[in-house]
Amino acid sequence: MCRNTTSIVLGKSGATVPKGESKYNESSFKLNSMKKNSVLILLALVLTAKVTMAQSTAEENITAEKEYKRADSIMNREYARVLKMADDDPALQQAIRDAQKIFLSYREKIGYAQRLYHLGGSAEPYFQFRALRKVTENRTEELELLFENN
Repeated sequence: MCRNTTSIVLGKSGATVPKGESKYNESSFKLNSMKKNSVLILLALVLTAKVTMAQSTAEENITAEKEYKRADSIMNREYARVLKMADDDPALQQAIRDAQKIFLSYREKIGYAQRLYHLGGSAEPYFQFRALRKVTENRTEELELLFENN
C-alpha cells in the first residue's frame, strides 16, 4: 500500500508538510485566533471612543446652547418661586424684580463680551453660551439663598 506523499507548500519559505498534517497544532491556532480577536475588539473600542469624543464644533455649539436654555429655565422657576414667597411684601417683590432686571442686563453683556472675545472662530457661540450658562447657574444659587432661612 502506498503512503500519500502529496504535500502542502507553506508560505514563502517553501517548507512542506505532508498532506493531512499541520505545522501548527490546534492549541496554537486557538491562541492566534484569540490574539486576533483581542486586537480587533481593542481596535473597535478605540475607534468608538474617538468617534464619541470627536464632536464637531457645530455639535458643541448646539449642546452649549441647550445647556444654557436648561439653566435659564431652572433659574426662571426659582425666580417665580422667590417672587411668590414675597407675595405679602410688595417692596420686597419690587426689589427682587429690580435685581433680576439688572442681572438679565449683566448676563446679556457677559455673553456678548465672550462672543466678541472669540469673534470669527467657529466656537464663538460655544463660549457665549457657556458664559451665559455659568452666570445663570450662579444667579439661580443666589435666588435659592434669598429665603434659605425660611
